[in-house]
Order: sequence, then structure tokens, then C-alpha cells
Amino acid sequence: MPIDEGMTVNEQRKYLKLMRPRYVQANRVGRGGLLTEMAAVTGLHRKSLLRLLHAPRLERAPKRPRLRRRQYGADVGDVVRVVWESLDYVCAERLTPALRATAQQLAQWEELVLTPEVEAQLAGISRATVQRLLQRFQLDTPKLPRHKPQAPNRLLREVPMERLSWATSVPGSFETDLVHHCGPVAEGPGGLHLRPAAGGCGHGLERTGGGAGAQPGRRDGGRVPAGTGPAPVSHLRPTCTRITAASSSTTT
Repeated sequence: MPIDEGMTVNEQRKYLKLMRPRYVQANRVGRGGLLTEMAAVTGLHRKSLLRLLHAPRLERAPKRPRLRRRQYGADVGDVVRVVWESLDYVCAERLTPALRATAQQLAQWEELVLTPEVEAQLAGISRATVQRLLQRFQLDTPKLPRHKPQAPNRLLREVPMERLSWATSVPGSFETDLVHHCGPVAEGPGGLHLRPAAGGCGHGLERTGGGAGAQPGRRDGGRVPAGTGPAPVSHLRPTCTRITAASSSTTT
């Protein structure tokens, strides 16, 4: 142990346990000298040394567990549970300051019974107590079952629309660009223009329908006839949707 540090309580008791036989066997003068020595070594007062040396035992008594009485009864817990559920299961930090005001509002609509005693306890309840109540509530609150991830729909797997890598080199992957042609504003009648283009090579595909003069509600616009491109269509990738005014060729 370093010289500049004092003894701990356990070290003091161990030292006094070794010195007690010498103190008991010494005479009055010798006991005074031993007390002076023990006071210098342990840093305790002579009266404290006498009390310890004449004690039945020098071992420290084991700490007794501190049993706290429950201050809040079941009526307070019921009110806290109703308020907690009405505020969508918020945390204790947000629930504690809103307990009393929310309970008063719920009591007006007969959602709970709020007595003056319970209201006074809600005004002085601590956040730690609310946290312990919430932990108990979470144990007996039923939770929705969590389902495992389901397999992809077999019908969706047949649709070739998906995300493609920019570094693809296999022909047959095309990008679709949907353009809405209209007047000066986006409201009113207009037409849809679907332009597929081969990804990575810039080839375009022939399309039917669509265009600036397409009829509203036409459903055949944008269909890609088979065999009209440089390679069979194997994948389609959506890019964006644009709105183009009929009086201008600038895309917005």
C-alpha cells in the first residue's frame, strides 16, 4: 500500500485484530502507547479505537438488504396503464410529466376512475417508478406475432421489371421512360409516351400508341412488339416519369 494513502476500513479492522492481543496483555502505560501507535497508523481517534478494541468482534456486519415498501397501490398502476395505452405506449420520460393532465382528461370521458388520492400520487410519482411500472406492464401485455418473411409472389416473379446493374453487358435489358404530354399545365387531357431503350447500347424500340397526339384513356400505348429491337426483351428497368408541354420541347 502506498505511504500517502490511508487504510481502508477492512485494512483497519485487520490491523486492529492483530494488535488486540498485545493491547489486552499490556498494562495501563503500555496500552496508552499502543493507542498512540494505532491512532498514527490507522488515522482513527483514540475513542474509536477503544470502542473497536472492546467490541465482541471486529468483523464488519453484513449489509442487510433494503426492503422498500410499495408506495403506490394497484389503483395507481391501473391509471398509469390506461394513460400509457392512450398515449400510444410512450417511454417513461415522456409519460411521467403528462400523467396527471392526461388522467384528468380521461376521467372526464369516464375512461378511468380518478380519486383525489390517486391524483395527488400521480403529481408526485417519479420517472424511475413509472419506468418500473412500464417494465411490469410490458411483461403481461400481449404482443402481435411476428411473421417470417414470405416468399415472393409467383405472379410477380414472371414480370421482368426489376433493377438492373449499369455494368450489364448481356443484350436484352431495356429501360423505359414514361413521358406525359399535355398543355401549358399538367391538368386536363393529355397523352402518355412510353419509350423503351436498350440499356448500355442506346438502341430504341418501336412502340405503338402514346405520343403527343395519343387519345386520353388509350390502353395500347407503349407496347413493344416482339422482334422489333436488336435483341429479345428479357428485362425492363423503369427510369423516370417526365411531363412535357405541347408548346415546348423542353422536358420539365
